[in-house]
Amino acid sequence: MTSSYAVAALDRGDIRKNLTSLVSHWRPRIDEWKSTGKRHTEKSHAQQFWSDLLRSFGVIPERIDLFERDAARASTGNTGYIDLFWSGVVLGEAKSLGRDLDAAFSQALDYLAGGSIEQHEWPNLSAPSLRSVRPRGTSAPQRAGSTRDGRKCLLEPRWPRLVSG
Repeated sequence: MTSSYAVAALDRGDIRKNLTSLVSHWRPRIDEWKSTGKRHTEKSHAQQFWSDLLRSFGVIPERIDLFERDAARASTGNTGYIDLFWSGVVLGEAKSLGRDLDAAFSQALDYLAGGSIEQHEWPNLSAPSLRSVRPRGTSAPQRAGSTRDGRKCLLEPRWPRLVSG
């Protein structure tokens, strides 16, 4: 469900400032987790991170049903939970620090192929980790500049990498 009040209009300068603030908030936490070997960071912090990231773009996550969407997995036929799902917009799979990020992307594709998400709900972006966002139809994170099909990309230095259509 998306309310007309779920997204505030922000200009690029505001978004860039918000993303810089996001990095300033999250980078020290992540560095500490790395230095102390903290485990299970996905379960403990993913929803807060996604919420903070969306707020950077003017999205009010509390007004949209975004987290832990039930979905069938094609590989097993079992039901799992997509970490972040905004119908027609983004699918996000977070992994704890040190985990295989390609596995997160494969997991996202597995949910899409599982049959419980209708094709009209498929996102324009998939966010298979807390470090990268991929446009639908690409197999690897893109660098700053443009995507393979020429769409412009926005890259915030080091954290997070975002690609918009």
